[in-house]
Amino acid sequence: MKVADEAKLSHLVTVQKTQIGFKLEGGVILKSRKGSYHVVFNRAVSWDRNLHILCWVAVESQSKALIRYALMQGIKESSTLRVGPKGDKPSPRVVYRWGEQEGQVRAYLAERKAIKKIAKSLRICPLFSYCFFS
Repeated sequence: MKVADEAKLSHLVTVQKTQIGFKLEGGVILKSRKGSYHVVFNRAVSWDRNLHILCWVAVESQSKALIRYALMQGIKESSTLRVGPKGDKPSPRVVYRWGEQEGQVRAYLAERKAIKKIAKSLRICPLFSYCFFS
């Protein structure tokens, strides 16, 4: 197995451990750019719980970039996911689904679709982010 494949497998294991350990029901993984992913879990949680989960994942993954990201989300007191292209980064695309999809996953994908549709009708680039609040 290649090192990159081992890293991807390790991240999938972390996502699955998170989903099971925090009872998050299911979710989707979106590829943001090479080596960078977003995860949306299906069960709604409070902001405090969201930050707790994000920090746990950052520590578990031992990724310096993810630890920095988790710290910045805590400082900003909000979490956002990009829905459209930004600079040389393409729009995030769904690369993996598992478990329940009827809660936050459905809401996120519907909001993402609506934002892209509005941006297309206005002929602008959807640089908006989907915000998670509690």
